[in-house]
Amino acid sequence: MAFSEDLKKYVDIAVDKTRDAFGKGKKAVSKFGDDSAIRIEKLHYERKARQEIATLGKLVFKALSEEKQPSVSASDELIAASLRTIEELNAEIARRAELLKKDDAEAKKDENSAKNSE
Repeated sequence: MAFSEDLKKYVDIAVDKTRDAFGKGKKAVSKFGDDSAIRIEKLHYERKARQEIATLGKLVFKALSEEKQPSVSASDELIAASLRTIEELNAEIARRAELLKKDDAEAKKDENSAKNSE
């Protein structure tokens, strides 16, 4: 009976380790997917911000060169709208960057606790 008990013990250990590995793998895949989505959103907002900055530059150039305005002010309706849009986009970029930092910090914390528990 000792052999069968030893075999059962080793099989139980293997099953527990396999469950643990699958759980970690599932968590890692889920985190990778979430991080990837956040990174893609951040890149999207960065691209939109660059486009809006280019639009703002065109508006300023048009006002100064074509319309011969002596100056351009942030109180101009079109300029103000463009500036607001850029600020909103930058806020979204900052939110995504903060989420990524937070996720990275949590991942390092999880790694350290896993190493300490082993």
